[in-house]
Amino acid sequence: MPSFADTLRLAERLGAESLLLPGDRVAEEVLAWAQGNNVTQIIIGAQRRAGWRDWLMGSVPREMIRGAGDKRLYTLLLHACSAAVGAVGLLFTGLPAPESWPYLGLSAVLHSGYILLLIKAYDGGQLTTSYTLMRGLPPLIVGLLSGPVLGETLGPAGMAGIACISCGVIAIGFTSRQPISRILAHP
Repeated sequence: MPSFADTLRLAERLGAESLLLPGDRVAEEVLAWAQGNNVTQIIIGAQRRAGWRDWLMGSVPREMIRGAGDKRLYTLLLHACSAAVGAVGLLFTGLPAPESWPYLGLSAVLHSGYILLLIKAYDGGQLTTSYTLMRGLPPLIVGLLSGPVLGETLGPAGMAGIACISCGVIAIGFTSRQPISRILAHP
């Protein structure tokens, strides 16, 4: 595995600019420098490690997300741009059949709710838990409601598969060991 110095040298050879910032609070120093230099995007990676280590030692990526600028604005802009791309796509495909419009409307309402919850998750900083809930619950809900609402029933093996996958994804989110009251207050 390459050392940190090797990685920096490679990045510089590829045209990246690197610098070392002094200070003890990494996330605060990086965010302050980025804000002072009009940096609009920071790409950061994190190692997957036990939740207790994050709890004891802190997590730089999590601190950076909590300390970043207006996450609501960024999230809304991202989804507004996605909607614009979709609208352009309609120029090539035409409007969907009128029979599908109620489903599209319901889908838009549900997706808007998802976005609002995602923004709340960014504000609360509980991304490990909330993101896995947002990815694990929908398949389970769709599997449960597809029979009564759409008349599409799953067999026992299909329901068991969805339940296992959804519960596995959701369980990953609870490795943070946060009290359920905090998760609900700040997903």
